[in-house]
Amino acid sequence: MSNEAALEEAEILLDSYGEGPLLRLAMLASPACSIETQLVRLLRLECVPEAGVSVEQELWFSDLVASRGTTIRFSESVSHLLRQRLRDLRALEPELVLRARSIMAKAHRHFSPILVIEDELAWAAVFDDDDSIRGRARDLLQSLQARRDGLDLWLGRAWGGLPAGFKELPEGRQLAQVAAASGASIEAPGDEPQAEEVAHLLPTVPLLIQRKKSTLLLNVPPQDATHAIDVPDTRPRKVEVRFEQGTTAQSRVFEIDEVVAFDDIGPGTITVTTLSGAEFDITAQEESTVFAIELMPAGHGTSALIRYGEESRVRRILIDCGERRVGKHILKRLEELPPDSRHLELLVLTHIDANSLGGAIPLLQNQKLGLQFDDVWFNGRQHLEAAREEN
Repeated sequence: MSNEAALEEAEILLDSYGEGPLLRLAMLASPACSIETQLVRLLRLECVPEAGVSVEQELWFSDLVASRGTTIRFSESVSHLLRQRLRDLRALEPELVLRARSIMAKAHRHFSPILVIEDELAWAAVFDDDDSIRGRARDLLQSLQARRDGLDLWLGRAWGGLPAGFKELPEGRQLAQVAAASGASIEAPGDEPQAEEVAHLLPTVPLLIQRKKSTLLLNVPPQDATHAIDVPDTRPRKVEVRFEQGTTAQSRVFEIDEVVAFDDIGPGTITVTTLSGAEFDITAQEESTVFAIELMPAGHGTSALIRYGEESRVRRILIDCGERRVGKHILKRLEELPPDSRHLELLVLTHIDANSLGGAIPLLQNQKLGLQFDDVWFNGRQHLEAAREEN
């Protein structure tokens, strides 16, 4: 379900409860990172005194709640709308909302510091306190850089409920990458990831690369990769590519499933730099060469199939085809070649006797095979005269 659809559904749900004490109590509790029975009781007694005790149970088991156990949690969309309505209530009854904030701070004073911050950020959004939001964003980024244990996991869990103003800050965009690496769904932060200050803290993922003489491909499937490097797990990815023959580096931003291509790169070494500053040299791998001579049944004569060249472009030469009666064996062997490999560079017939060219007759007569030769060398008058002129 999209965010818009979830919010629309949550709006309908909230409207179904009217403007009674249950919804009022839910609004006052919505900034809490965790809503326990004692907090609900205190908020009812101090802020919604007109409501009977049954409203606590009604809230606890209402459809507004996404999960319940020893505490309850609203869904992100319900919580978002409840806090919006709480902002409107603050404009009408500021003393009431301030009282609820004080009650919650006192009830949660024994919570861990990070959960207290989560509450404070929610209240700062309700009170439009941008300075507090900016200050908390800076504090969290500094704490993360100091490698405070558990912050990354907290960001992954709490990210959806954090204020929009927090996420839009430069520090918030850095923290978004940490949240995403911990499982949170984040909105695209722009044209490129804001992760320079946290890249070294992120887990790494393999970036598979294919390097050939004139092309470089990033993010290729495993079966096509010639190299693999580790890059920070950002959304989207970003690397800097520097070519040996040039002085200018090219930055490339790409989605996690997007293939990036560089053409006409030349034979030199390529350096790929990640957001964390790690550098990897990518060199073109030399293509292995092939040279093989395969002797085939030929009766009293000879027959050889020669393969040579680079693996990406193997050339073939067929020398003699033996007697006519063994031509079927040669034909069967050539049928085993893939259709696109039945284009041979050369057919050589060394003698004019049946031991050399007898098997070639059924071979050349077979049209279904799709066999083609670029040239034919035959020990006949045409080639003998050419050889005599050269001498």
